Amino acid sequence: MESNTLKQSVVNQDFDFIQCLHHHQCSSKLKPTTLLVRIKIRNFFSLFKHQSVVDRIGYLLAKHCQNQPINHISIVTIERLLELYLKYTLFIFEDYIYTFNHGMPNETCFRTLLSNLCLYYWKTKKFQDNQQFQNEFLLQYNDELFFTWNQSKENFHIFLLELKEFSDDDIDMDIEYGQQINIQNIHLENRHGQ
Repeated sequence: MESNTLKQSVVNQDFDFIQCLHHHQCSSKLKPTTLLVRIKIRNFFSLFKHQSVVDRIGYLLAKHCQNQPINHISIVTIERLLELYLKYTLFIFEDYIYTFNHGMPNETCFRTLLSNLCLYYWKTKKFQDNQQFQNEFLLQYNDELFFTWNQSKENFHIFLLELKEFSDDDIDMDIEYGQQINIQNIHLENRHGQ
């Protein structure tokens, strides 16, 4: 059930974003005072230290696979393989060999998947498992989060402060909110709850 929640809360294209807004009845959560909120994570692909990536992937696998092996491969083995991959992904620049301490190179197919999986823990703890967020709509669109806010502005500012202080990883966020916002190529507007 939770993995279905994760799947439904992440989209990669404008069409999918619009479809989720309609399918999940975002409009039913809109009131005339509802704020539309967009958080752009500027350091999305370089956000997590390698050990943090391994820890978060291990958490995700343990939680959703109940510590059972995946295709006869233990979660510990998957974590060790991930450590090796992250540690030995190298690049050459002007005849010098470099490694990454945070994030991954742009050319890896694995980059978006790992970044999304790492962000899952943060989204789960601060949004999906948060009681004050139960009546809101949340959607991740690439490196941006979109959600509705139906509580007071004072509670919203407290929530944002807690959000910034939650993680050991330094999340660099641009936060935009109001009755209308732009997310990627889409303009959203709350017209008195519609």
